[in-house]
Amino acid sequence: MGLDSNQDRRFSELMRSAQDGDNAAYEILLKEVSAILRGFITARIGARDAAEDVLQEVLLSMHKARHSYDPVRPFAPWMFAIGEHRLADHWRRSRRLAERETTLEDDLDHFLAPNEDDMGLSDELSSALSGLPEKQRQVIVLLKLEGLSIKEAASKLGISESDVKVSAHRGYEALRRKFKA
Repeated sequence: MGLDSNQDRRFSELMRSAQDGDNAAYEILLKEVSAILRGFITARIGARDAAEDVLQEVLLSMHKARHSYDPVRPFAPWMFAIGEHRLADHWRRSRRLAERETTLEDDLDHFLAPNEDDMGLSDELSSALSGLPEKQRQVIVLLKLEGLSIKEAASKLGISESDVKVSAHRGYEALRRKFKA
């Protein structure tokens, strides 16, 4: 985890210029470090969408903390420390989400009533699904009725896997509340 000394020196100079108000230097710096950070983050996360989300968080954190960089010190440790902190935040969020996430598979099977005509949804479940916000309804239909994976649903909807999980969780909770009432 590091840069060669020439790259590190170049990034340090670009950051020094950016701290002095040179927007062009700052733009060059962000573009170049983005490529390095993308590889660094993707190697640790694997999921491309999640890596891009973390990359954006790292770049935003670097922007907010740019005043804290000391140009006489190497740039790489400063940059990678921010990257490590944002990765740790990502893993904490993912773990909390996984701990709270529940599935509705057993409950959903209960509401799927065979229809002689089309083996479709029961009127009760169909009505409950139609009352959900659009994204939650789409996610549940893709995951539970069409049998797509979280990754496939995310790709089909053009959203992150985390967004699919959150939408599914919220949709399941809304369905539970409707059926408990």
